[in-house]
Amino acid sequence: TLGLPRLIEIVDARKIPSTPTMTVFLDDRHRTSKEKAEEVATLLTHTTLGDISSSIESDITRMRISVKLDTAAMRERSVIMKDIKTAVQIHRGEVKIEKDEIEITTQEMDIAQFRRLESRIAGMHVKGIPAVRRALVMEENHEWIIRTEGSNLELALTTPGVDPTRTISNNMHEVAAVLGIEAARNVIVKEAKAVLEEQGLDVDIRHVML
Repeated sequence: TLGLPRLIEIVDARKIPSTPTMTVFLDDRHRTSKEKAEEVATLLTHTTLGDISSSIESDITRMRISVKLDTAAMRERSVIMKDIKTAVQIHRGEVKIEKDEIEITTQEMDIAQFRRLESRIAGMHVKGIPAVRRALVMEENHEWIIRTEGSNLELALTTPGVDPTRTISNNMHEVAAVLGIEAARNVIVKEAKAVLEEQGLDVDIRHVML
């Protein structure tokens, strides 16, 4: 969101911006290499079971769900079998994982409960930060950084490879909760100034600060 809609969002101090995003800076070990930056990006990006599956089939007569894993997608998102075993936990059922297939057999479920489970399978959280839908690696000022679609500053700051002293979100309420009110004040000034400059308006920063 740019221009007047974003300025209104900032001045109104909206709880959730229409396009929450983070600028993630990396530590000394990861900022100089695109490959290392991409490793951090995969840790940040939310991956669900549906993202790494080629097919999900259900057999209502046997109360069974079969998930065929996409090994190429797993490699791309750096997902290992241990991640899947941790993620796929069924309260009333048995989970069997063999090679690239998951078989879920339910126990003591009626049809409505089975249908609810079936609809939940694709959205099961495997790894990453649930709020971060995408993470884009780019080079800026001779270092690699990550820009995200979606924001969760608290979890991003604890991700290995992230520089917690420079990483920031455009969500002022999130910044206030995680880093304090002065940091949120700086975000308001920075975001408002960026919107005005993007529109080619040269407004003295003292007006924005006031």
